Amino acid sequence: MSMIHSTAELGYTTDSKWRVFGFLTHCLAVFQEWRSRGRRLAELRNLDDRALTDIGIIRGEIEYRIRELDCSGER
Repeated sequence: MSMIHSTAELGYTTDSKWRVFGFLTHCLAVFQEWRSRGRRLAELRNLDDRALTDIGIIRGEIEYRIRELDCSGER
């Protein structure tokens, strides 16, 4: 039996490189969305109760409203 393998069997194919690139791109997008959500939460938490009432929410609804926006795709 021969133990010689061709170089094509040992390297990455173009398809697998694109899969890795796609995975990393997806991870970056998820990370950016997570950071964006954190910034939106911080901005709302820094508002006083009167400002929150002016935009129609109360302090206890902040996280719910952010999740609601995330699910609807609005920004």
